[in-house]
Amino acid sequence: MHNSGRGLNNQNKTLWCSWAIRNTSINLYFAGDTAYSSGAFKEIGGKHGPFDAALVPIGAYEPRDFMRAYHANPEEAVQIGLDINAKTLIAMHWGTIDLSDEPYWDPPQRFRERAGTSGYAEDRTWILKIGETRALKLLTAHK
Repeated sequence: MHNSGRGLNNQNKTLWCSWAIRNTSINLYFAGDTAYSSGAFKEIGGKHGPFDAALVPIGAYEPRDFMRAYHANPEEAVQIGLDINAKTLIAMHWGTIDLSDEPYWDPPQRFRERAGTSGYAEDRTWILKIGETRALKLLTAHK
């Protein structure tokens, strides 16, 4: 969902991507750096889901008229999780580099609010601190 290239003459020569990472005990989804597209994420969920967890991007989304084509906002990140049928959402892509116009703490606040109103319990909505780690076995403890 995101164009690529770092120079003037190499736009869209490589692809951005997402990954489904599966083994016998866990099914994870890494959304990568993406905008929201209902058809694409519903297709991913249908082919590869449900997912125990999804790492979804919640930052760098303002001004919306421009960034809509490149980055999901927090509400769209939750919708990605719903579309792919993810049991736990893990926020990423926010708070490290000032890339856009939203206030610094908006992404996690908006993400947590939308996740809550969309049926995700607080223990199923992870917003990790910089450098924090969590054991993935916590995801499967509720199975």
